[in-house]
Amino acid sequence: SILSNESTAATRPDWTPFLDAMRASTGEPVEAYFGPNYSVLIEAMRFGQTQMGWFGNASAMEAVDRSGAEVFAVADRGGYAGLMIVRADRDFELADVLACDQSLSFGAADPQSTSGGLAPNAYLWGPRGLDPQRCFASARVANHEANILAVANGLVDVAIVDSAVFGRVSARAPEVTAGLTTLWTSPRLPDDPLVWRADLPAPLKAKVSQFILAYGVGEGAQAQSERAVLARLGLRGFKPADNRHLDSTRRLRAWTRLIEARRANDPAQIQQAELEVSRLDAAAAQPGAP
Repeated sequence: SILSNESTAATRPDWTPFLDAMRASTGEPVEAYFGPNYSVLIEAMRFGQTQMGWFGNASAMEAVDRSGAEVFAVADRGGYAGLMIVRADRDFELADVLACDQSLSFGAADPQSTSGGLAPNAYLWGPRGLDPQRCFASARVANHEANILAVANGLVDVAIVDSAVFGRVSARAPEVTAGLTTLWTSPRLPDDPLVWRADLPAPLKAKVSQFILAYGVGEGAQAQSERAVLARLGLRGFKPADNRHLDSTRRLRAWTRLIEARRANDPAQIQQAELEVSRLDAAAAQPGAP
């Protein structure tokens, strides 16, 4: 399964050479599944309909916790961020959005999106005590590409989108993003992981891992061709990883829950969230923690 940040029509052609190479290298039948949202991808892995996938950090946590998945690699793209975008010809600023007066329309991301959901909740809405569900006159949930197009075409006033998707749309259709401007940028987020079902046979894991970690590495015409494929995907390659890669995102989610508990003035939830934050912060302080 592959991240559903863009339309399948835009995504599939870029992935086809990579998937063809995986079939040839592993000798396994490889089929791509582009789900309409993160929840569908998580459930597909949970019920064995998919065996591996490229997830966002937030959705990867759910896949690990609920779907028997484990992280085995990270797609290296130098990190990414959430961007709040608007049309440059609109006469309002971030302060107008944060007024939360239901005067604007919002392009909302999938709730399982790290850049479009978790990051703004932790860094933008939560610290200010704002509830984005109550701030806007209307909100429409879509993938990042659709939200970029919606802002560009005036269908919504503002959206928070993935910076990597914004970059790919800009490269593919610069006329779409030329009239857009950024009001807010989240802190840098860790790159997205690749996960597989933990119960896959060890020989199959070895074949897949060997292919992915070697793809685009080295010199010569083949390596150069592979790096060109990766560039179309917005990637520089893949690095080995494990479930510890998700620790920083787990801390981000814990802080978000604490902010939400404080906003709701719920003592029991506040205490529970504070304990979780303390536990994760202590784990992060241990030697060797990511």
